[in-house]
Amino acid sequence: MSDEFLRVEAPIAELVPPQWREGWVWMTCYRMYCVAQDQLLTGWEIDLLGVSGHLLWGGAPYFEQTHRIRAEPDGSIVVAMNVEGVCHSDDGPFLLLMTPTDRAGDPGDEETISRVRAIVALLRLALGPNVAAEHLGDLSINPSTDEVKAAGPALSMPNWDGPPDVSDAALAFLNDLHLALDRLDGVQRNRVELSLLWFFKAQKNHGVDSFLMYWFTLEALAMPGSAKVSALETALANAYAISLDEARRRFRMGRLYGLRGGIVHRGVQPSVHARLLEFMAAVYWDLLLDKVGLPPRQAAERLLIAHGADPWFPR
Repeated sequence: MSDEFLRVEAPIAELVPPQWREGWVWMTCYRMYCVAQDQLLTGWEIDLLGVSGHLLWGGAPYFEQTHRIRAEPDGSIVVAMNVEGVCHSDDGPFLLLMTPTDRAGDPGDEETISRVRAIVALLRLALGPNVAAEHLGDLSINPSTDEVKAAGPALSMPNWDGPPDVSDAALAFLNDLHLALDRLDGVQRNRVELSLLWFFKAQKNHGVDSFLMYWFTLEALAMPGSAKVSALETALANAYAISLDEARRRFRMGRLYGLRGGIVHRGVQPSVHARLLEFMAAVYWDLLLDKVGLPPRQAAERLLIAHGADPWFPR
């Protein structure tokens, strides 16, 4: 470090606003780029919509955890987990954001995470994308007790979904699927490809983000133009050869439409069960097969029979 700068170290707890120091605080850290050290000699303080932040030069804390999944010849898996714990980055420019939380160290705290992400988006708009270029991670701290909790990224275990189907019958089915897709006209094929892109994105996310992307998947496939949820319910009724009333009772798509409206129009941040996301994927699979003229595999119905709906379906 140049002699003209004096390094000063301060506990993170001292950066927490006084009114939050008796409880848990969620802290998110982003690395900034293209900022010189002399631009942050005294640091910046920001306060936006219940989120307190600092733009500073120094070494930021973050939680380091990596994992590797190895496939074995017998079909089993071995997960190697390496937890470094709380580390400190090399000196540089950082954005540090804090907000109170009641669920310390919980990676499923959608309300807190969404509040912080909204401010990150606002700062990127106001100050430029490089103000929050690289997400280092999240920590929960309690300034009154000096406790720190951290949760690494969610680990999706392969045995949740079971083994892939690599049978001769599956290969024959893929050939049928290829021929069916090839028969679609240009508009329908574009809709299917768009829906598949949203499906891919949905699987890479979780919680509310994944729910919305799965909904976009269903809209792209089965709700053309300004069509309402009734178009989706009609498509399910046709796919299962049941009445519209029965499709509404059995699959409850109106509830999902209501949840989507609450999120988009009222800013609701619900807890989204993983089984609900699995159900939406199953509904999409049934509708996609019907769309291309292949017999549905009743994936959504089988999931409901196997797991019921009441414990995880939105009310």
